Amino acid sequence: MMNFYILLPLFAFIVNLVLLVFIFSKNRHETINRTFLQFSFLVCFWLFAEIIIWGNGDYLICLVFTKLASISWLASGFLFLNFIYAVMERKRDWLLEIFRVPAIIFIFISLSTNLMIHDIVPAFWGYRVEGGMLYNFTIVYCVALPFLAGITLLFRHGLKNGFIPIYKYVFCGSLLLLVFGFTTDFIIPVLMGKLDFISLAPIFTVVLNIFLFFGIYFHGFMISIPAVAKDLFYNITDAILIFDNYGKLKITNKAAEELFDREITNKSEFSALLGDFDYEKTYQEHVVYLKHNKQEFLLNSSVIKHNKQSRGLLFILRDLTSRKSRVDQIVKQQKLESLGVLAGGIAHDFNNALAGILNSITLAKEMINNDKAEEVLSRAQNVTENARHLSRQFITFSKGGKPVKTILDIETVLKEGVGFALSGSDVEYELKAKDELWSVIGDKSQLDQVFSNLAINSIEAMKTGGKIKIILWNYQVEEDTEHLKKGKYLKIQFRDNGIGIPRKNLDRLFDPYFTTKEAGSGLGLFSSYSIIKKHGGNIRVDSSLGTGTTFTIFLPASKEKVDKEEEEFADGPLNDVRILLLDDEEIIYETTGELLKGFGCTVDFAPNGEEAIQKYFKAYQRRQHYDIVVMDLTIQGGMGGQEAIKKILEFDPEAKAIISSGYTMNAVMADYQNYGFSGVIVKPYKIEKLVGLITKVLEKND
Repeated sequence: MMNFYILLPLFAFIVNLVLLVFIFSKNRHETINRTFLQFSFLVCFWLFAEIIIWGNGDYLICLVFTKLASISWLASGFLFLNFIYAVMERKRDWLLEIFRVPAIIFIFISLSTNLMIHDIVPAFWGYRVEGGMLYNFTIVYCVALPFLAGITLLFRHGLKNGFIPIYKYVFCGSLLLLVFGFTTDFIIPVLMGKLDFISLAPIFTVVLNIFLFFGIYFHGFMISIPAVAKDLFYNITDAILIFDNYGKLKITNKAAEELFDREITNKSEFSALLGDFDYEKTYQEHVVYLKHNKQEFLLNSSVIKHNKQSRGLLFILRDLTSRKSRVDQIVKQQKLESLGVLAGGIAHDFNNALAGILNSITLAKEMINNDKAEEVLSRAQNVTENARHLSRQFITFSKGGKPVKTILDIETVLKEGVGFALSGSDVEYELKAKDELWSVIGDKSQLDQVFSNLAINSIEAMKTGGKIKIILWNYQVEEDTEHLKKGKYLKIQFRDNGIGIPRKNLDRLFDPYFTTKEAGSGLGLFSSYSIIKKHGGNIRVDSSLGTGTTFTIFLPASKEKVDKEEEEFADGPLNDVRILLLDDEEIIYETTGELLKGFGCTVDFAPNGEEAIQKYFKAYQRRQHYDIVVMDLTIQGGMGGQEAIKKILEFDPEAKAIISSGYTMNAVMADYQNYGFSGVIVKPYKIEKLVGLITKVLEKND
């Protein structure tokens, strides 16, 4: 009759053998892996002996294999502790020795006497051990104590340095073996006297091995250090070449293979490719160059020695040309960032100046009654408004900020941006709409700059003049794509018949600082790309030499129509409307105040945020609160509109305010509603536009 109990050690043996073979084949050189293999091999031998003992009825054979199996379980404690030392990267010390030496002695005693194993007696699963005088002592000393010592060391080390994954796996597996294995093989049969209880220690030892295996696997010890070193050597960015003593090239890495324009096999070919270089010398930080392209490299070379004998030469080449280029690019970027900060400040001050001039001209027109003088002032007013384009050129170099999005008539924006860029050139444009166009959701100033950049790009491509064809149509995206989300878009194509762009440059066209022009900054198309992306759109280019260039733009659109009343400015009365004007520029608040009074408003002024809060609070207490506050975002040396509105809303949550600034790239201008404002207006502005916005805000809140 077949003994089915034999399947337990047989299954455990197969599992343990698979783990052993796997780690042996993957990486047997690592210290942790090697100590695991020693322990695992011992367990395999133990399980093989158990298979014989459980499956063979011959007494003498079973007795011999029981004696042999004692080698495994007597050495298991020491080998487990040895594994723990490897995990903790701890050097061998007295603790390991007090378990290693006795284990060897007890193994000799077990094999040569009956002090350990007195006899074996039949059991329902095979044969069980009948212990001798030293049996119980050796089980405790050689098995239980080393396991407890290992677990204790690991636990203390984990508390001090943190429990990395392998610690947790080892700790859990060890506890399972101690609790269940020691219980079934020692406590129940020896201490409790139930001698016919089946031995399960070998089975739970395999459970421990499974935990140890996963600890090793997930902790990364499967990776072979030689393999990592080889991969690192091959993929390092410096070019590395190794020659033997006879000048024959033996090893190169990827960077070296890609560096030279031809295959090299020996020192002569290598020397022929480099300038200012002598193969027979060794170098430290020596500058050499490739003869075929003058690319500079920093050369280090040394003699490879083994046992004090020369084995060859090592050469390392570090690319200096690319490094210098990156340093130059970083310096250039830092300069441009400084220029951006300066340009932003200039744009703010310039727009403030334009606002004062524009308001003064408008006020002067209302104060005189002379047709000829009015005509001159109107021309001055138009020139001032056109000067806003110069301000936008400054803002182009100023980074940051979200678009201040509104509903736009894109044809109007295109005509302004492209028309301004083409003025004075030999290039004209033709605008054609295929559909009844949707409105665009965007920032007028930023999009104006995009269209100006594209027009300037076309001018430079058509040296002898030509025509830009601009085609617009509605475009619906039915589902999300890589570049566009589902929704409505306006598609705009810029086509010129210029010299075109080489195919090799198309992928880099929108990269920062990429330019093929001697005086170019490489920022025009990059800033255009950045603006379009911030709007949630996309831009792409198609071109080849001699065929011209087509830029295609997708901008988020809406069927909502542009508010013509606001676009054409409102000029209705604002009778009995009380306005508090916060601005630190005297000419702005004086001229704006006078113009607003002409519309029937009552206007008070505050040069800084602190005074504006005081005036608003006093009026609020007297129940004569202001209907609306028009605030400058930035006040030099004082509190600006962003901080002031927070304070006002604390005691009057119903307060209405409009934020104004000459610098549109600030986040407050883009998301004004999230900062407590009811409207936004960009300096310089016509007074009619401000009145229209005030009317709209007041009507919206009524």
